[in-house]
Amino acid sequence: MNLELVKQWNSTEPSSLQKIIVNNSITDIGKNKTKIDNNPLLFNNEINKKVSITDQKSSGRCWLFATCNLIRQLMMDKVQEFNDIDFELSQSYLFFYDKLERYHRLLKYSLQIEENETDKNKKERYWYNLLKDPLSDGGQWNMAKEIVKKYGIVPKSVYNDSFHAKSTSGLNAILTTQLVNDIETLKEDNSLIDEMMHRVYNILVSFLGKPPNKFTYEFKHKDNHYRLDSTPLEFLKKININYQPYELNIDLDEFVNCVNDPRNEYHKYYEIKYLGNVYDKHVGWFNITTDEMMQMMKEMIDVDCPIWFGCNVSAERISSEGIADIGIIDYSLFGLQNRLCKRKKLTNFLSVPNHAMLISGYHIDILSNEILRWKVENSWGKSSGKDGYLIMTNDWMKEYTFQILVKKDIFNKIVNVNETELMQDIKVVEPWDPLGTLA
Repeated sequence: MNLELVKQWNSTEPSSLQKIIVNNSITDIGKNKTKIDNNPLLFNNEINKKVSITDQKSSGRCWLFATCNLIRQLMMDKVQEFNDIDFELSQSYLFFYDKLERYHRLLKYSLQIEENETDKNKKERYWYNLLKDPLSDGGQWNMAKEIVKKYGIVPKSVYNDSFHAKSTSGLNAILTTQLVNDIETLKEDNSLIDEMMHRVYNILVSFLGKPPNKFTYEFKHKDNHYRLDSTPLEFLKKININYQPYELNIDLDEFVNCVNDPRNEYHKYYEIKYLGNVYDKHVGWFNITTDEMMQMMKEMIDVDCPIWFGCNVSAERISSEGIADIGIIDYSLFGLQNRLCKRKKLTNFLSVPNHAMLISGYHIDILSNEILRWKVENSWGKSSGKDGYLIMTNDWMKEYTFQILVKKDIFNKIVNVNETELMQDIKVVEPWDPLGTLA
């Protein structure tokens, strides 16, 4: 840096705006009041179910909260008694088994890396990626789906949050330290995995509590008292409430996992290498265009189904207002020149999916017939945003939404490509890819 230039710059007085900026927040100075006023909590197309807002506390379990909130609404479609009560599913139950399965998968991945990767530089990068934050709270849809399919689901009152479910840093630190020790041990003797997993199971029981093999769920709806007895897996399929049978048949395989990734070829299936939990297969998704993504979102709401989605929730959002919109904060006031498109932001890790939620409605302009904004059910408690909901404009969704779940019939109609055919040509993506980020 040229010292004379720095001296020249230092010789000038700060501008009036610079003097204001130094003692005030970016949001207070740069927020666009018009964009706030133009986006009320008003929607003319919404999911026809009223639910309580959930709260993930000091944890990164948003993907599990979004999964439980999706399944909750699918159950409410089948069981009328679950409506109008404070019905919530246990995120901690899925959290317990994700930690257990992910730990086991990481041990397996470590053996695969050691055995299969021959390029020294690439092998070091795989090790770095595996160990930099191996047991964080984040995850992806495929991982949540496989946990639910293998272990089922339970009501939250049956397996509630422990202290360490709501504040996970201590548990994660202990598990990570143990994992590194176990990986080093495996390099000498790979026959000890079952013993290692038994130790990890006991750690998880100590921190989260022992998950139930069967349970009783009692609740009151209006003036009536209800009881059901079930196992976690039965709870997804068929239950009896006061001896009345209900066919649930919750099938998470009816959803297709899609991403909007402008860096890569559309209508192809991609998998992230060394990313998973239950099975020795990778997290994967179909790449769709922005227009296809937005059309799928609309049609999902039109058939009264909420949308599990992953986005960059940190971008262009005023948290106190619960509103996200392009230009809602005028960053040019602070000297920022930001001209990057979605593709370049993603390529450079400037914008990545970092939070999962549910889309539960949209507002369409009756004159232009264009969607203006979307209603989003969050998991940060009722005091966050607008009574627990976020408002995200259509333009914001196009720019910062990366992942959605869509029903197969809607996917097949809009993409006009058979899902099975797409699976024949799988593109493998490296684990350090921006879309390998765990929400």
